Amino acid sequence: MTRGVSKFLTGSVGLYLGVRYSLESVGVRGGYVSDSPYLTVLASLRALYRYVRLHLVPFRLNVNPDLGGGLYAAHEDILESAVASLSLGNGRVLITLGLLCGVAYVLRRSYKREPLFAYMTLWFFVALLPVSNFVPGPLLFAERYAYVATLGFSFVLCLAIQRACDRWSLGRTFSCSLVVVVCLCYTAIVRNRNTHWKDPIALWEETVQRSAGSSLVLNNLALAYWEVGRTDEALAVLRRVISVNPAYERAYNNYGMILADREEYREGLLFFLKATELNPSYGDAYLNLGTAHLALGLSEEAVPFLERAGELLHPEAGVDRLLEMARSGSDGGV
Repeated sequence: MTRGVSKFLTGSVGLYLGVRYSLESVGVRGGYVSDSPYLTVLASLRALYRYVRLHLVPFRLNVNPDLGGGLYAAHEDILESAVASLSLGNGRVLITLGLLCGVAYVLRRSYKREPLFAYMTLWFFVALLPVSNFVPGPLLFAERYAYVATLGFSFVLCLAIQRACDRWSLGRTFSCSLVVVVCLCYTAIVRNRNTHWKDPIALWEETVQRSAGSSLVLNNLALAYWEVGRTDEALAVLRRVISVNPAYERAYNNYGMILADREEYREGLLFFLKATELNPSYGDAYLNLGTAHLALGLSEEAVPFLERAGELLHPEAGVDRLLEMARSGSDGGV
């Protein structure tokens, strides 16, 4: 590898990491798994295993997959039982560590002889670094995070096919045909996946089949049902969420919202209160509490809830207007 090429490749990797980490710093932030960097590293190794598997076997795509032991990709969906399954002796963790050691060995042997192959192999892993939760984010894993890394994988795959065909004297035509077949298969998978993204209900119903224990997925399915007026089904799904994860405050808040939408305000109050008990910083639940009290003509009781909502929510949430109505003793048609 010439010095100029080496500087260019190193510079491009550095530039990419600098830009991505800058974007991550201004995006939605999350926290470490159980506030532990060590457990987060173990969870990230499971996520890396999933990324590699996703590229090798791109089937059963999932918005919020189980990374093993009930550890779902979304931080808000991680239960204590899943955290307990994190250990250095886990099979997926050991496989990933072995893979990383193998990649390091290959890179050391090939970077001078085949610099582009080494660079694109390295690129796959480098592209995933900013989403590996060294800077904590809201997700341990997301299929969309792999878009940039796929460039490296695709190049290495094409080169591997070419090398195998040359070794077994299969000819350039056969290798090109094989690459075309692989591309067509991937295209068919993407096209099929896009049909699910066009319909929220279809997307979340399919995802529930693959992540049946995910509170987040069930909650989103309930919201999708509610949006099209299937409220009974939405409430049934939310009851299932509460049974799976009794500490999931969003399920209680959404259950109360559906009841309020049906003008069952008194019943909804109980669910809003439960949501605030589980999460005292849940601004939306306080806002819904205040709104429900206003709808019941209980303006004075609405004031403390709306004041708390005003402390927690952005001014654009419209809390000031509702608070003014509550203090004046008017429900304003809520």
